[in-house]
Amino acid sequence: MNAQLRLPNGQRFMLSDNNPEMPYTVGDNITVALITDDAETAKDFYNKLSVDAKAIAMELQEVPWSPAYGNLTDKFGISWQVNAEVADFGRDYYAD
Repeated sequence: MNAQLRLPNGQRFMLSDNNPEMPYTVGDNITVALITDDAETAKDFYNKLSVDAKAIAMELQEVPWSPAYGNLTDKFGISWQVNAEVADFGRDYYAD
């Protein structure tokens, strides 16, 4: 199941449950995605969420589709994806 909330400031808050083929334990069976339109806001979200994080799957970094993407499990066991969607960034990535 997936859900998406558009926030008044234009950012998006997305939730999804795990793929049924992936193992999980109760409490970590969702992923939350925070999507913003600039890298600085993504960095701020990521830095706050990473305090005392249980695991860092991917440090916040530039990836083909975003100038700032990171993935972590916070101190409460919730999996987060932080992504900056910047106009025209990754155009070549999505063109293929």
